[in-house]
Amino acid sequence: MRRNRLMCMLAHNIVTTGKQYRLRITSLFDILIESNLEVYSMKKIGIINCFKKAQQCVGVYCFNSFSKKIDAFERYSDNDCEIIGFAHCNECCTSSIERIKERAQSLQKAGAETIHISSCIKVTCPNYNEFIKTLSQDFDIVEYTHAVPAKL
Repeated sequence: MRRNRLMCMLAHNIVTTGKQYRLRITSLFDILIESNLEVYSMKKIGIINCFKKAQQCVGVYCFNSFSKKIDAFERYSDNDCEIIGFAHCNECCTSSIERIKERAQSLQKAGAETIHISSCIKVTCPNYNEFIKTLSQDFDIVEYTHAVPAKL
């Protein structure tokens, strides 16, 4: 975890100087260094799904796979992680690549380090490979979310 993230979390200590008390605010980073503790970091994940499929799908398969740590989310079975955002593409149009990059940047601002391209994009999208190529410049990319049900 980066120092600037840790600096946001503060621990309060009361320091006595004679009869006076003063509040000293110490960064959690410094406390961890002094205590020789390891820094804990939760993996933050974003999912990008298909705009067309989102008209019918509410993400049940994606979220079910995440909560059970199966399919594409099995890789996190030993780690704590959270989904911090669920965005969709811009449909199958010429601006799709640019729009998906903008949405990914919003996920990145929220802390996403990894983006899962939903299975509906993998199965139906002509821009799938271009999405992966573009997003992999800034993120760890997982190319699907769940096993594809028969009706997808």
